[in-house]
Amino acid sequence: MQSSKERRRARRVPVRMSAFAYVGSRGYACKIVDVSPYGCRIQHGNPTVFGYEVQLHVVGQTMPRSAWVIWKNAKEIGLSFFKPSADVAEI
Repeated sequence: MQSSKERRRARRVPVRMSAFAYVGSRGYACKIVDVSPYGCRIQHGNPTVFGYEVQLHVVGQTMPRSAWVIWKNAKEIGLSFFKPSADVAEI
């Protein structure tokens, strides 16, 4: 039986950031709603278009973040970054 305790390695910080999640060459506008050095949660109207891997481009920043899709529900997607960041401001 699994525990109902939180399993994240770090606490996520609430944010409201505009971004584009790229699946292959196709980009989808989304909102980042929380972030940690290890991953983030994004909102998108149709999570079924997301596969296993995405490139996350935050509006106003030049460096994308590669991430795996860990979970999806009706309007949100949980992402785990390929490389953790020491500072959540680096997303």
